[in-house]
Amino acid sequence: MLESYGIASVRFDLSGHGESDGDFFDVTIAGEIAETRSVVQAVRGFDFAEPDRIGLVGMSMGGVVADIVAAEEPGIGAVCLWSPAAVAPSKSAPAT
Repeated sequence: MLESYGIASVRFDLSGHGESDGDFFDVTIAGEIAETRSVVQAVRGFDFAEPDRIGLVGMSMGGVVADIVAAEEPGIGAVCLWSPAAVAPSKSAPAT
């Protein structure tokens, strides 16, 4: 749907989620933040991306991660939090 409006998008699963490698019980907020920042930085280098016009969407704990990354990573112009977690563990604590 985004493509039909001329909006490029990239979707990814964090380690331990969905179809990605890793064990969910090894997931930490700090690790998810680092992975998301790495994806944002990689996307900025894609030919189809406008580096200063990037938005993030996050669901549940991904909403918390997207919000933190948007606050810390320069150039994030929009954030959509889809049913974000109400309470987030500390950045070093494992996600539950």
